[in-house]
Amino acid sequence: MRRHPTEADPPRPGGSGSGRSGLADLTADILATGLDYLHARLALLSLEAREARSAILFRLLCGLAGAFFLGLAWFGAMVGLVGWLARSQSWPWPVVALACAGAHLLAGLILLLAARRRFAEPPFRDSLNELEKDRQWLRRHHPEN
Repeated sequence: MRRHPTEADPPRPGGSGSGRSGLADLTADILATGLDYLHARLALLSLEAREARSAILFRLLCGLAGAFFLGLAWFGAMVGLVGWLARSQSWPWPVVALACAGAHLLAGLILLLAARRRFAEPPFRDSLNELEKDRQWLRRHHPEN
């Protein structure tokens, strides 16, 4: 049966009236504060991870498409298009092969640069900023560390 909060605990021999030592209260408070802090940081990390998911998928798709076009540039230099264009236009086949490879190379580089530009901003920027603020606060309040 729970007692009303205004009712005092009976004094215990050799201890405080609350039944818990001051050290135990302090330890419990520190642990609760640490867990609250960890919970807040994990909630922020979870939110940012959900937001970053679409950006990461876009980066992955651009990277894969860029790699595909770079491979296609090599493959395009070796296929029948070179022969067909060389015959139909009476151009030398090395010129046709280089033009085809250059076009695919340009498309691949544009897609890879688009993927790289998306990586300019770190995906967990808010979490990193909060951790840096915490680090600065700790330095101000505990200069010996």
